Amino acid sequence: MVQKSRYTRARRLFLVMFLLSTCLAFVCGFLGSLTNRWMWGGTDMTGVLTEGSIAIAIAACPTSILAFIGLISTTLLIWRKKARE
Repeated sequence: MVQKSRYTRARRLFLVMFLLSTCLAFVCGFLGSLTNRWMWGGTDMTGVLTEGSIAIAIAACPTSILAFIGLISTTLLIWRKKARE
């Protein structure tokens, strides 16, 4: 059985975190825009967001940015490790 590196496990964790938080941010934005149009009778109220949408966006955006940075750094560490071998 091949032993997996701790960097590989960390990279997979960062990838999953990045994908989930990015999808959550897009879904939050999409549902927030639908909710705003429904609440205001079809008018375009782009500046109005529900409180839940704002909270999720505030949490999801930095999470996806940090997960992407972690994904890139672990990928670079794996490449350097393989180059040394």
